[in-house]
Amino acid sequence: MLRIQLLGDVRAWAGERELVLGGPQPQAVLAMLALRSPQSVLVEELAAGVCGEDAPVQAVRMMRTYIGRLRKELDPCRGSRADSSVLSSVTGGYRLDLSSAALDAAEFEELAGSARNLAPEAARETLGRALALWRGEPLAGLPGPYATAQRRRLEEARTDAAEQAVACDLALGEPARAAASLTALVADHPLRERLHELLMLALYRCGRPTDALHAYTDLRQTLIEELGVEPGPRLQHLHQQILRSDPDLQPGPLEQRPAPTAAPVPAQLPAPAQLPAPPPDFTGRSRERATVIAALRSTGRGTPVVVISGMGGAGKTALALAAAHHLVPDLPDGHLYADLRGAGDTPADPSDVLAAFLLALGHPPDTIPTALDERAAAYRSLLAGRHLVILLDNAADSAQVRPLLPGSGRTAVVVTSRRPLGGLPATERVEVQPLPAEDAAAFVARVIGPDRAERESADVAGLAAACAYHPLSLRIAAARLAARPRWRVADLVGRLTGPEGPVMGELVVDDLRITTCFELGRTQLTPAQERAFRLLAVLDAPRVSVRLAAAALDTTTAQAEDLCEQLVDAAMLEAPAPGAYRFHDLVRAYARALPSTGRAEEGTAALRRATIELSLLFAAAHRAVLPNDIVDRLVDPAQAGGPAHLLRAEFPDRAAAVTWTLAEFENAAAITAQSRTALDPAVFRAACMTLLMLTDFTVYGISNDRMRHLADRLLTSPAAQRADHDELAVLHLTAGMAAVDMVELDLATPYLDRAIALSDDNSPIVSRALERRAQTHRYRREFTDAEHLADRSLEVARRLGCVQDTVWALVGRGRSRAALGRTAEGIADLTEAISISETIRDLPLEGTARHELGRALLDSGRPEAAIPHFERGIRILRSSGLVQSEIISLNHSARAHLATGNPTQAIACATQAFALVQSLSPQSFAHARYHDILGRALLALGEPEQATPHLRHAIAVYRTSGVPDADILTDLLPHLGNDQSKAPIAALAFH
Repeated sequence: MLRIQLLGDVRAWAGERELVLGGPQPQAVLAMLALRSPQSVLVEELAAGVCGEDAPVQAVRMMRTYIGRLRKELDPCRGSRADSSVLSSVTGGYRLDLSSAALDAAEFEELAGSARNLAPEAARETLGRALALWRGEPLAGLPGPYATAQRRRLEEARTDAAEQAVACDLALGEPARAAASLTALVADHPLRERLHELLMLALYRCGRPTDALHAYTDLRQTLIEELGVEPGPRLQHLHQQILRSDPDLQPGPLEQRPAPTAAPVPAQLPAPAQLPAPPPDFTGRSRERATVIAALRSTGRGTPVVVISGMGGAGKTALALAAAHHLVPDLPDGHLYADLRGAGDTPADPSDVLAAFLLALGHPPDTIPTALDERAAAYRSLLAGRHLVILLDNAADSAQVRPLLPGSGRTAVVVTSRRPLGGLPATERVEVQPLPAEDAAAFVARVIGPDRAERESADVAGLAAACAYHPLSLRIAAARLAARPRWRVADLVGRLTGPEGPVMGELVVDDLRITTCFELGRTQLTPAQERAFRLLAVLDAPRVSVRLAAAALDTTTAQAEDLCEQLVDAAMLEAPAPGAYRFHDLVRAYARALPSTGRAEEGTAALRRATIELSLLFAAAHRAVLPNDIVDRLVDPAQAGGPAHLLRAEFPDRAAAVTWTLAEFENAAAITAQSRTALDPAVFRAACMTLLMLTDFTVYGISNDRMRHLADRLLTSPAAQRADHDELAVLHLTAGMAAVDMVELDLATPYLDRAIALSDDNSPIVSRALERRAQTHRYRREFTDAEHLADRSLEVARRLGCVQDTVWALVGRGRSRAALGRTAEGIADLTEAISISETIRDLPLEGTARHELGRALLDSGRPEAAIPHFERGIRILRSSGLVQSEIISLNHSARAHLATGNPTQAIACATQAFALVQSLSPQSFAHARYHDILGRALLALGEPEQATPHLRHAIAVYRTSGVPDADILTDLLPHLGNDQSKAPIAALAFH
């Protein structure tokens, strides 16, 4: 037989064999399972109970380890893979079966409870047996909040039992025995008035009235000094009785203080059991459910109240029911439920809800008060001393809920609402989000059947995504499939997926429609809120900033923020971060499917304002980063046509502008792509200008590949058929620049040639397009053509006063001249570029120019002179956050060190570059440069076998890019297999 001791040091025995329980934490796990038996305990509850709310991430894994060790001790005959008959696994947790075991804490509580209904003599004997089970402090040495709370509870129960025992002594006419016990109890509990009351009575009955009065005086002094209060009315009355030798103090019937009891319930009325059945297919949400259960079981001060909030159909009620039903076996006084209809037109009247609750709790129907406050008072009185759980489902607001909260006691409350109900004093708040992808797929599988789900697993995952992982949508879609066994899952996925997002009309089964749950929320919006809801849904932006919202709504930022926050409170919009808002995919699809009669123009105008505002914001960010660039010539805020009160956007510095741009890129990509079908030419132009400005931020991490595809989408769009030459030139330039930066030269050339052809010589676009076209020739080592195009670019830039493009053209021409052997001319161009950069205080531009000067010196055979320029350039580029430029400069610095005969330093530079290039594609040109330099460095160290795979990787990428470096490295490979000394092989590194 298994015996577990918790009333002292935690120990356990199987028959005569004492079990090895391990340290304090596994003991705490056993204690928690034992005290909660026969109920199961979620593994997350174990982790929180043993390690606290701030448990380390590995806490759950630790719990499972402890469970495994305990099973070996509790059930040593169990097979290696068999479940334990004593400590079994259940969904999400574990259960300890003590049906054939002895637990001292349970035995103590059973004996102490039964003594309340016995005559004094039998009660004293029973209480003596209960108290004899104690071996010291309960759960001695166990860590965690659960053990702490249970320790307090058990100590309180022990004191109650001891108090009952001395009351029995008094009732049996043995005051001396009672006084002896009470003296020790009072010393341990100096502020417990009931013990002092019994001690005074025992001393008086022993013929020691003076000692009894001294006991009162001592208690009164302690209470005043420590708590600032007088003794309670009962003690004061007893004190007066002793002073006048009241004959009523002589021995009589058992004198126990009655325990607080709830209002009487008629014998024929069972405890209320109103909770609806838990959802049979409830899936996932293990962390949220554990959080709710732990909060409802909390033993702190006040009534535990948990608020579960989230959008319509997110599964708030399902989570609340799953958690509440988990507690039902621990709730002898039942459970109450009310649907407060907060999402409908007529929310429930709290006075009516209170009347129903009063009847369920046994209040006579004919005496139920009529006033709300009187009903609430009667309700709180009936709940006093009871242990129930109350589920208040679908609350409208805090005011509706407040009268339904208990005043105090052991009753726990769960409230669900679309609103966060910030006005309620909640113990815990849980916001329900869409299901994780894995849980969403598991939910569908539970409804349609595991075999069918396994056969079509990929399509099940697609169905979950098509439903945006929204629980109610998943339930409807899965129910449709369950009712149509001949349908393939892919059939429904196809019906659900439309060009504008989920097709709402397909999410219907029987009388259940997804639109109904969203319609309930929309009908509660004010006209201004509904307008904001419709217009913000027009935007494809994944996150909408306050400023973007203000532009779309044609209002001030303060008014826009208020409207967005009101929509968040109504669960029609989400707020993932301060000042940022987003739609759930299904809510956006619902908003877009609303009738648009007479409103289409309003949506078009909202998109126009938002697109133009976004372009103006990027223009401001671009000016902060590149104050001398051509954007100022192409984007004129005074003529852009955006809301006048939003035109002045400024950034405090370069870093703030870069950070904002990177954060807003996805919004820019979405809204730019949305302009493909725009009929308003101002929208398309703003999108084109936004893309052009974003090309200058690729050095900070924006994907060149994304940029090229975005430009391509606009070039092939219906709106492009109506675009002017400047807009088309901008798109071709954007795509061409992105392709050059990816060293996809064959792809870049036609884009750039078309940009040049579409622009006249008075356009700043020409200068940049010519220089980027020159760059394609430099990659191919066609330096004569490169010099010619750079010269043309320089002439246009200087004539138009484009300072930044002047520097770029000088850098390109200087590189070409140096490569053609006219080193002095090349260095002169590069030196002038550095001088201009210093004059306009453009550090990133200076860093690039210094890097190119280093390259010119390196290519002219002066690597020692090149290295200081590389080092200075790298420091500038690193401080400016230009990661890709830093990678290029590090690679060329490695080449310089290699050329000086320092392969070790070359490897160090190349390794630094590779650490930065990890986020890029393995087939990127930067990766190829790294492998090229590393392979050459290994050759210089005389390690041809290690060098070969690096060189082959570089060759493959170079060939794809169309640069002649592939041929140079290919010429090296035949020499590496020859049987020759390491010295000649090392010399090949400098080939």
